Amino acid sequence: MKERSLFCLTVILAILGITSLPVLAIGRSQRYPTAAEIQQLIRQFRRDALSPSTMCCNGSEKDPRSPATRRLVDSFVRAWSRVNPEIAPFLGRWVNNNEIISVYPSNVRGRACVIFSLIGEDFFSIGSPSRGHLRLNDGEIANHMLVRQRNQFGTPFILMTGVYERVPDYRPYGLAYTPDPPAPFLSTVVPQARARILQQFNAAGCTTSLPKRR
Repeated sequence: MKERSLFCLTVILAILGITSLPVLAIGRSQRYPTAAEIQQLIRQFRRDALSPSTMCCNGSEKDPRSPATRRLVDSFVRAWSRVNPEIAPFLGRWVNNNEIISVYPSNVRGRACVIFSLIGEDFFSIGSPSRGHLRLNDGEIANHMLVRQRNQFGTPFILMTGVYERVPDYRPYGLAYTPDPPAPFLSTVVPQARARILQQFNAAGCTTSLPKRR
């Protein structure tokens, strides 16, 4: 599992033409963006996506996934859309350089688990649907909204939107793969923090499996 996803991530970054992977820590959002601010950021994303970039990821990229990977992700999302439809469009492992947002389904309707990963750091939040977006409720990544978008090539992205120093802003993440079990991928160097995230994940009823038949 671990080797497969790391290989997939490496291939995606190579295809996108990345020559360096700077650490880009996300800031704390002061509050949730309003509906009007989110629409403003969506328009900004669409403008940015029209301008090709030599660096990942500004939203202009074509989908680098193989047809087999796309089918696997689509199948996973489709299965969860039958039991947790508001969460399903956000499921997956989303990548921007060395930042990863992993969105997992929960067996509790209207709930997702979100793990935001940097090198040496991982942050956990419960996600809940809000106006067609995914609202992050807990911890260091609270006050953000995940917004699902596609660019002119149909490439899927989520935008992590927030308000920083009173200015609405976003960062795009491209869909890489289905979410694998979190334990092998948590890069938190502090064992207590790692154990806490796994405990929160399990307590929220989150999973990497297909939904049980009902």
